[in-house]
Amino acid sequence: MKSNLKNINNLEYSIKEFDIDQYTKTIFDNKSDAYTNIKRIIENFKYNIHSAITIMRLPYLIAIENENYQKRLEIAINSGLTVDDKDEIEKFYIEYMLNNWEENKYNVDKELMKINNRVGIRGNYLKDNLLQGTVHLWSCFEVLIKDYIMEIVNNSPEKAIDLMLKNDYLKKRIKEPSFELLNQYKFDMHNVMGYVLLNEIDFSNYRIVFNMNKTFFDNKLIDDKIFELNQIRHLVVHRSGIIDEKYNNKNNTKYNIGERIDLKAKEIYQYIESIALFLKMIFCEEELVKYFV
Repeated sequence: MKSNLKNINNLEYSIKEFDIDQYTKTIFDNKSDAYTNIKRIIENFKYNIHSAITIMRLPYLIAIENENYQKRLEIAINSGLTVDDKDEIEKFYIEYMLNNWEENKYNVDKELMKINNRVGIRGNYLKDNLLQGTVHLWSCFEVLIKDYIMEIVNNSPEKAIDLMLKNDYLKKRIKEPSFELLNQYKFDMHNVMGYVLLNEIDFSNYRIVFNMNKTFFDNKLIDDKIFELNQIRHLVVHRSGIIDEKYNNKNNTKYNIGERIDLKAKEIYQYIESIALFLKMIFCEEELVKYFV
């Protein structure tokens, strides 16, 4: 049975590109060797989040390309161009898109409906795609924080360990390394202490992220949207996005118990932007000099 999307604005579930580079420019402009590993961590994050966004964008990209392909051919024929005149066709096409946005928006929406009806046999593929996107987004954030905290511990072990031991929550969860693990590194902890102490810590647990943030960044850099993203990720992974009492008790939500959460592109943008702003703040010079010189 095909999904009935006639009364749904499919474009509301369509993700466009997000420029993450504007949030990381400062650190890449800094030529200090002390930041080499941090730049590697950020590059990895940029790759991961770009992949997550691209996966969420795929329905829109396919829809727009389906529409564009025919339009480009029409423009080429009507303008006396050949299909090989790609640059000229692109100029005409961009002008066409700007002058006929409402019509094109409608056509793209129709293409999205076709995609959903082909793929979303058991439900709404466009909605499910965004829900799964929250899982990918949290994973990007989780890996970024874990890698960066481990790098802080590697670079400033005494200061970092002292800070973590002052946090009762972290103190209970960070275990002393085993003899086998120490022996693996021939008892040389230089530049590996972060890995030794934190590799087994589960950063998908929001309380771990919250307490690490509280310990290393004075708890001033994380906002409610990141907590909300974590909660939705947990709901999608463990309950297929179905609201339960536990979720409603923890979150200010518009949903009733038993409903499936319905995210739109504008909400996904808010999560991405919150992560990007967090990234910008923890990698600002004021924060970096606390642990890297």
